[in-house]
Amino acid sequence: LHLPSAVTVTALVPKVSGPVLGDVADPGAWLALVAATALAGLATASVYLTGLAGCVRSNPAGVAGLAAASGRTFGRLLMLYGMALFVGIPVVLLIALIVTLVGVLAPIMASLLGTLFMAAFMLAAFYAAFIDEAIVLNGSWPVPAAISSARVVFRHFWTTLGFIALSVVITVGVPVVWRLLTDSALGMVTVIAAHAYVSSGLAVAAMLFFWQRQALTVAVDRSTQSLGQGA
Repeated sequence: LHLPSAVTVTALVPKVSGPVLGDVADPGAWLALVAATALAGLATASVYLTGLAGCVRSNPAGVAGLAAASGRTFGRLLMLYGMALFVGIPVVLLIALIVTLVGVLAPIMASLLGTLFMAAFMLAAFYAAFIDEAIVLNGSWPVPAAISSARVVFRHFWTTLGFIALSVVITVGVPVVWRLLTDSALGMVTVIAAHAYVSSGLAVAAMLFFWQRQALTVAVDRSTQSLGQGA
């Protein structure tokens, strides 16, 4: 989660071979292992993102400051994924149940309802595009971070759309080049380093985009408020 991985974008998994070190047959043990690795990855990503955020804010912290800020980021990201898991999934299942029940009575209405729900989900995801950046840069909890993200997207709708479209093009297009270089050990090492560099650049670009436009939005709001009070 939030860590650049050349394996996930270049389909290197089938090429990585070796002896089987262990086999987890118990479902409970498997779930525990997945949870432990996810938490460890999220903790590592918190340090990674917090370090990038310090560069964006032009106030990189020392080791102690980075550790404290990373701990706060970890807690907030953990709550975000907890909300997505324990709130988002039940809501999605409820919507799917409603659409299924409507489909039994009126298939055409169910298709229309499903399309509307999908459009609403995509719009909500678009307005929440910078929720991670708001958590890392502002130190906000998930709900205030979502509000901050929505404000920035609302005020800068078309530039946000263009930025996200460009990011998607880079994210989807660059791995095509990486796959051409993974036939040799040197190529794989090059891909790992290059992908980490590009992914970190995209992460910083998203933080800068949000940080600058958030400051502009706050400045405009203050100016409007001052004009209103003066009038």
